[in-house]
Amino acid sequence: MRATFDEAKRRAFVTGWLFATAAFVLFSPAIYRALTAQPLTHVAASDDDDAAALAAAFGPPDDDYVTGQTRDDPLSGVRFMVYRSRDVRIALVRREVGDPPHSTWRVVGPVDGTGRIVLSGHEALRRLRRR
Repeated sequence: MRATFDEAKRRAFVTGWLFATAAFVLFSPAIYRALTAQPLTHVAASDDDDAAALAAAFGPPDDDYVTGQTRDDPLSGVRFMVYRSRDVRIALVRREVGDPPHSTWRVVGPVDGTGRIVLSGHEALRRLRRR
């Protein structure tokens, strides 16, 4: 039986989302490793906050804000560190770490300055290193 046009569009949409989700799951660790791979000798070894490490390594961001945070769940929300002159926006989320547990910011991934294109870790580092 032949699929109708609407069914074909729905299948293409679902397939696209499945591939995008799979790519995110597969490449998120690689992006994180690429962003945090360089030695940050001037950041304390006990400092496990990715936002602090990024600011120490590449300077303070041009813009730094949190979206989606609720009063009921302070760990919700996404933090964006924006480096406009380098056309990079880095998304971070809060995670509980350590003993005793405390919350810290962890890198989710880099996107371009518009927030529309996901950057590879290599491209994000290339852009962040230029001054």
